[in-house]
Amino acid sequence: MTRMIMVAALAALLALAACAGVKAPLVRGVGREAGGAAEGVLSSNAHPAMAVLPAAGFEPVAHGVTDVGVPLNSSLTATASARVWYALHADKTGARQLVASLAEVGNSLEWSLNPGMIDRQGLPMLNEGAASRAGAALTFYTYVRPAAKDPWMRPFADHGKGWEGGVLLRQYTWWSMANQVKVVVEYREPVPAGADLSYDPTALRAFEERADAAFTLLRKERGDLLPSDVTRSRRDEARVSPRLLTGTLGEAVGGVRLLMNEGL
Repeated sequence: MTRMIMVAALAALLALAACAGVKAPLVRGVGREAGGAAEGVLSSNAHPAMAVLPAAGFEPVAHGVTDVGVPLNSSLTATASARVWYALHADKTGARQLVASLAEVGNSLEWSLNPGMIDRQGLPMLNEGAASRAGAALTFYTYVRPAAKDPWMRPFADHGKGWEGGVLLRQYTWWSMANQVKVVVEYREPVPAGADLSYDPTALRAFEERADAAFTLLRKERGDLLPSDVTRSRRDEARVSPRLLTGTLGEAVGGVRLLMNEGL
């Protein structure tokens, strides 16, 4: 009898060890706020385990995943493939928009920290700098993106949440997983008619305060509760322009140069 109990106990331990060795599959998409009401929250259960939680007053508009080609090693001809998961939110009027995206490049590649091939180059910059949110170092840029360069307005407009004209935005970027992944969040409003925020620091500061309050970055490693019941995003159902999206992402670096550094 004692021997049978020992065998059963050993079998149970082996089963637990086997379960512990099995990693949960990577799931990226949208979920519901843990213990809250927000829906359509961009979420990743690993690499990194995080979510971008919209503030109260924002409603889900669309979400999806798409593949795009991005410049490689500052080349005008060579490209690398990047996969982008995204979730769009807006207020009831559509005058306040929030875009959260997670972009990943392949093995042996990483996102460049050099903004040389991002669409904001050549545009008037209202503010830029770095800050910390949820223990993560983020860069931020405040500028006006012309309508002709914006990849997100069409899906917003398809759901009655868009406008014509340029976009006043504050863009936050967080690099993770040795720069193979970056999370980009944009808070967006219509460009104020007849106003030049470069000469109105009070209005600019008010806009940036609204942007800062529009979302919360959740990170599992900090003990934050991530959304539950995450639904995998489907291939681009929101009609996001790959060409325009590429312009907002910048370039990838690595490939041949990185492999040489590794002695391969």
